[in-house]
This record gives sequence, C-alpha cells and structure tokens, in this order.
Amino acid sequence: MHHHPQNSPASKLKRLVLFGAIGAVYLCSLFFYQPWRWAVNDGGDSWGYYVYLPATFIHHDLDSLHRTTEVRKQLRPNSVAPATPESPLGIGEALPVGDGKYVVKYTMGVAMMQAPFFAAAHFYVKQTGSYPATGFSKPYIFAIHVAGLCYAVLGLFLLLKTLRRFFPENTSLLTVATLAFATHLYYFCVYASVMAHAFQFFLFALAIYATVRWYEQQRLRYVLLVGAACGMVTLVRPIEIILLLVPLLFGVKNRPGFNERLQFLRSHNMQIALAALVFCSVGLPQLLYWKWTTGQFLHYSYGDEGFNFAKPQIWKGLVGYKNGWLTYTPVMWLGMAGLLLLRRYAKEWFWPVVIFVPLNIYLVYSWWCWNYINGFGSRPMVEAAAVMALPLASFFTMVAKRKWATALTAVALLAFTWLNLFQTWQFSKGLILTESGKRAFYWRMLAKTKMDYLDLVVFESGEPQPDPADVELARPLYFADFEQLSDTSAFGEKVYSGSRSLVLVDRGEKDFAMQWSKSIGELQLKRGEWVKLSVQANPTGMPQRFFEGNMLTCRFMRSKKSRKTRSIRIESKVGNVPVGIWGGRPKVWGEAYFWVKVPPFLRPDDMLQVGFENVNGKPIYLDDLRVEVWQGK
Repeated sequence: MHHHPQNSPASKLKRLVLFGAIGAVYLCSLFFYQPWRWAVNDGGDSWGYYVYLPATFIHHDLDSLHRTTEVRKQLRPNSVAPATPESPLGIGEALPVGDGKYVVKYTMGVAMMQAPFFAAAHFYVKQTGSYPATGFSKPYIFAIHVAGLCYAVLGLFLLLKTLRRFFPENTSLLTVATLAFATHLYYFCVYASVMAHAFQFFLFALAIYATVRWYEQQRLRYVLLVGAACGMVTLVRPIEIILLLVPLLFGVKNRPGFNERLQFLRSHNMQIALAALVFCSVGLPQLLYWKWTTGQFLHYSYGDEGFNFAKPQIWKGLVGYKNGWLTYTPVMWLGMAGLLLLRRYAKEWFWPVVIFVPLNIYLVYSWWCWNYINGFGSRPMVEAAAVMALPLASFFTMVAKRKWATALTAVALLAFTWLNLFQTWQFSKGLILTESGKRAFYWRMLAKTKMDYLDLVVFESGEPQPDPADVELARPLYFADFEQLSDTSAFGEKVYSGSRSLVLVDRGEKDFAMQWSKSIGELQLKRGEWVKLSVQANPTGMPQRFFEGNMLTCRFMRSKKSRKTRSIRIESKVGNVPVGIWGGRPKVWGEAYFWVKVPPFLRPDDMLQVGFENVNGKPIYLDDLRVEVWQGK
C-alpha cells in the first residue's frame, strides 16, 4: 500500500526529535571515542581510501607516494615496514607497478566524497598555522571522520523520506531509529567513519530515494541522481554494482510487469542514456588514474586477493563468531523475517529486495577474507542495511497490529540497542575483537565490563575454562626446567629458576616445535579430565601485532592428524594489567597457563603433544614448563 507522507506539526516534531537524538548521540559518541587519535595514520583501509587527497593536493606524488609515505613513517614508524624489492615503500595499501610508480589498492570514491571536508580542514590549517599542513594532522583526520558521520545521517534522512511513502509514519521512524542505534552503522559513524561503509550507506539510500521519485515523476534530475549514486557505489566497491537491480526492478510485481518495465524504460531511453552517461563518467577519474600509473585503463589493484565463488563462506559470514553479520547485528533477524512480509506490505519492493539480498550475501562472502577484518561485525552489510530497512519496516508493520507482539518487539529492540552500543564500547576498550571472535568467548564476555586472565585465554584458544575453585590437581604429567638441553644455542641467560632457561626465537619456521609427547594409554587420560599447561615466560619485546606472538600449544593427535588443538599466545599473558586483548609487557617474568578438556573417543595410541610455535615473535625466555591433569572437585 502506497502511503502519502504526513506533514502535520506533530509528524514534523517527531522527525525533528528523532534526528536531533541521532545527531546528539552520534556527535557525543564521536567525541567520546575520539577515533582521530589513531585512525588513518596507522595505515590500513582508511589510509588507502583517503591517501588520494593529500598525495594529490599537498605532496604531489600520487604516482609514487614517496613523500606521502615519508610523512606517515614520521607519524607512525611502526606502520611502515622495512623496504623490500617487492615493496620499496614498505606499505601494503599501494602496490608497485614499475618505474618507481605505485598504484593505490583502493579506488578513489571515498576520497572524492571526503574532498569538501578535506578542503575545509586544509583551509583552516593554512589560515591558522596551528597544525602542520601535511594532510595527516589532527584537523584533517577529524574532518574526514565528520564526513562519514554526516553522510550517514543524511542517508538516514533520505531513507526516512522513502519509507514514509510506503509505511506508516511511526513505523518509518522506528525503522530509522533501529538502523541508527541497533545496527553496526553506529560503529561505522562514531568509531570508524573513515572506512567506506558510512559513505556507501548514504549512496544506497540516495539511489533508493531517487529511484522512487523518478518512477513517480520521471523528472530528469532524479534519474541522473540514480546514475550518479549507483556510479559512486560501484566506484567505491565495484562488486556492489548489483545495486542497479533496485532501480531496474522497483515496482515490478510479476513477469508481465517486467515486460512492461522494459517498455517503460525504452519509452524514456533518452533519460536512461543520460543516467548511464553519468554512471560511467563518475568512474572516469579512476580509469585515467590507472592509465597514468599502470598504462592500462582497467587494472586489478588487489594483487593476489580475490573471490572464491565456488566456496562462499555464507554460513560463517552470517552467523559465525568471526564478524558474523547476524551475530553482531542480531536486530537484522527481524529484517530477514520481514523478507517474507514484503509482498504483503510493500509489493513494489518485493522483487528488487529478495533478489538483491541473497545475491549480495553470496558475493560478499565469496571474498577471500570473508570475515572482513578491521571492523565491528560484517562491514559490507552496513550499506546493505539501507535495503534491509524495507523488510524491517514490513516486520514492524505486522507486529504493530498485535499488542503482545508490539510489546515483545519493543523489549527485543531495547535489548538489541543496548547490545550494539555496549559491544561498541567493549570493542573500544580492547575487551572484544570481533574479527577473531569465538563462540565461548562471545558468551563469556556478553555483559562484562572488565576482562580477567581466563577471559583472555578463552579469546585466544576458544576453549571454555573451568572456574579454578571447581577443579583440583589430580596428578602431574611432565616438568621441564631446561637445565639440560641438547641444543646449546637454545640456552637462555635469563632464568626464572635454576641456572638456565629455553630461549625461543623465530627461525623463520613458523612451525610447531614439540617439547614433549606421550600416548594417551600411557598417560591414562580420561574423558572429562582437564590437561593444564603452564610455563614461566620473559619476552624480550612485544610483537607488532598481537596475533604474531609466540604460542604455547596442546595437541591431541591421531596418525599425524589433529583431533584437537588449542593454543594461547605467551607474550600477552605477561604483565597484562589491566587484562586486555592488546596488553602485555616485555622484560618481566610472568606465567602463561590454560586448561584443555580431554576430548571424547580417544584411543590408547593417540598422542598428547605439548610444545611451542614460532609466529613471527621476538625472542622469548621460557622456564619451568608443566603439564598436569586436573579434575572436578
């Protein structure tokens, strides 16, 4: 049913209150988290999206990036690796293409949208002289964070204007409020707005709004907006060209309707041609840039990274604990349920949405890095929320007809909103890291404001840990004080006890270095018992990234195949006070320990193996390795 938007004073007041609340919460959150303190200059996707602007307008080295990279190196030395023949600049956000030239890995769509905010920051810096005019000082980074936030809020505004044409006023307001506060759009507005997704959300909302207006009035400006929005969407993330399905299929209700649509488009072929011209012209600067740097108009800048369409990780991408979309944005379960209701409440949107959503899911989770690191939850589904707003509004329309369903939904929305805001805070404090999430850790940390040692163990190992008060030592299995070693080069001069220790160094092997092994039959291990591993450790330094630390590992093996393997990182267990994912302290002694549940169905000839793994860590001294059996009291 097509609704005529209300413009009564009460309706206007509701919209004003909603966007006043969104603006206030978003701005307060932005200043609370202050992401400009670390974002962009640490490198990564956000640097790659933005670098076009300072490299073009300040450092004038977009083809080589040598001066731009030098500024980054001065600001964040650890963000630039030592020069190699494969990467003389030591960065991964741009790849060398010969003759001293580099091509930026990311397309320039985000930079184009950031440009007005960058220009304002540059003008301020030049006029005041209060910050270096490098493109990377605080005013610039602050400005492009505000850019993402502003675009996203404008996208919510356009989405509301669209929803009000198909759904009741209160339903439309509730849908927009849900997207603003109960989805990870919030995170990508107040914490990571320099990524592509807040910008893409706006472009999706603009394309949807302009599509509806063009089919209503057939005015040229609306179809040109459709072309521009879809062109920018494609420029920012080329795989999202499938958004064109929305303007193509909007309003089509059946097969005859599709034939009528084709006739309608042919009758407006001049407008369609102009929109197609705008669509293509948006990407022209990118083609010229590639031609300038690589000699070709089309260039695949992601190197060895690509899609595996034969093996998409759809289940893991949707409900897994490593950035699973519905795991970290559970309110979208309501939107998924609403897909079944679209035909009843918004027929015009049924085919574009039910075709776009599964196709988008398939493409998104066919990417090699299906868990999409550097974000809270599944990043590419942020912009998809603009499309999912339609089935979500359908769901809200249905439940509004029943008081009990309305009350239940209200409770669920409050819970989803709290969870979204709370987990964003947890993320900011280093209490969760969704890209490396595991089931046991997710549920263990669900409502915790502090992390303890065993929380960190569960994060790294995925193994639920017993309450120390509920278990007791049954018998020791193995002890090594490293006083006698066959390899004298492994002797360490720093000791926890005795006169010698084991020094574990990275020899480039990155393999499991077995320290001790014995059969299950000899050890008489039983189902339900716990194996506890512990070692005293003294790191010489901390790895640059937490996942590169050396590891203490326990394996249950059968015929050279693992039945169960669990590991913890050693460096993060030493001097990690208060406990956090990113913690740890070098040059002090500390204990790393964890429990592993003995798996069922072990055979007597299966093996228990205990050892260490070199994972690009710095040298570390180890002493007093213990392996013990524990059982419930």
